[in-house]
Amino acid sequence: AKFNTRATFLAALKMAQLESGVAELENDEGDFGEDYPDFNWKIDVEDTDFTDPEYLEDLNESLKKVTLTIQWQDSPFTYVVDYYIQERIGN
Repeated sequence: AKFNTRATFLAALKMAQLESGVAELENDEGDFGEDYPDFNWKIDVEDTDFTDPEYLEDLNESLKKVTLTIQWQDSPFTYVVDYYIQERIGN
């Protein structure tokens, strides 16, 4: 229960940082510092490839697939979230 509660909170925190531009939208990994020293995060960013339906083709260049993984150190527990985010112009 401890892992599920904290991992969900930490994933939401990291996603908010990405969406607000506080964190860069790029492959990266790290930890949550002194507040949550036993938790690590990893971000994998991929280009999207929408070929159908037609109206999504315009989003190909600006929409990225983000895989966010939260891991509790020294345990087998991981929390993975896949979601899509629109890349900001100029990134």
